[in-house]
Amino acid sequence: MTIDPKVSFYFGVWTSILLLIASGGISFDGVLPAAYVPLITKWCAILGAVNSTILTAANGYSSSKTGPLASSATAAVVNVLLAAFALSLIFLAPSGAHA
Repeated sequence: MTIDPKVSFYFGVWTSILLLIASGGISFDGVLPAAYVPLITKWCAILGAVNSTILTAANGYSSSKTGPLASSATAAVVNVLLAAFALSLIFLAPSGAHA
């Protein structure tokens, strides 16, 4: 069984939106009746947790297709960013204790 990377990508975006609502990053105060806000927030937390588990499993499956953001230019940028991050850890790491 394979999962199309586009499905996993868009499912991940949806899961992120649910978790933003659950954490209060997106608020419905003043938009919806006050009685509905805790109910929606709680359901987003439940669905976000379930979706997160499904998304983790979906990423474990192999696919013969490339993802929606995969290209040679994107791969080059990601490699440069990873190298810069690794070098910053090496050169900006705090040295030993000073007296």
